[in-house]
Amino acid sequence: MSHSNLVLVPIDFSDCALGVVRRAASIAREQDARLLLLHAAEPPEGLPIDAIVGSEDGKERLPAGQYLLHNAEKRMTTYVQEAEKAGVQVNHRVDFGRAADVILSVAGQVAATTIVLGTHGRTGISRLILGSVSEEVSRRAECPVVTVRTQHKPHCEAGSCSWCATHVTEQLHQLRVENDG
Repeated sequence: MSHSNLVLVPIDFSDCALGVVRRAASIAREQDARLLLLHAAEPPEGLPIDAIVGSEDGKERLPAGQYLLHNAEKRMTTYVQEAEKAGVQVNHRVDFGRAADVILSVAGQVAATTIVLGTHGRTGISRLILGSVSEEVSRRAECPVVTVRTQHKPHCEAGSCSWCATHVTEQLHQLRVENDG
């Protein structure tokens, strides 16, 4: 296997992220590449990563960054196992910051040959309110970007992929509540 080809796969932990990993693994096999799964952990606005917050079990208090990191590492296991099942070499990492900036920074650091990321297909008001990470990454990336369009499923809570919020983990929700008082 070539060690020069690397496919960067941002993971937002949404319901459709596993499908993105499967598609990225297929691309990695075609390119004789390895995968790097990346989660950009972004604390709620106004909450520094060193702010002390409650832990998941409520027994201890720890920095918000450590709280988010622990949760992301735990959740990443599922995606790493899926990539390994597909027969590709995979690593993962969690970085802090605004998703598009983190993705682009890591892509440069690791010399990614391709970025594969999901898109919820936001348009109109939902794109204005929620933004489009995939659009920004596509515009600014120095390597090819493959976007994987998510598919609305009957069990999805949101009325469409445009309003999907499954990437908002319980831990992030708790941080937002704690931050808002």
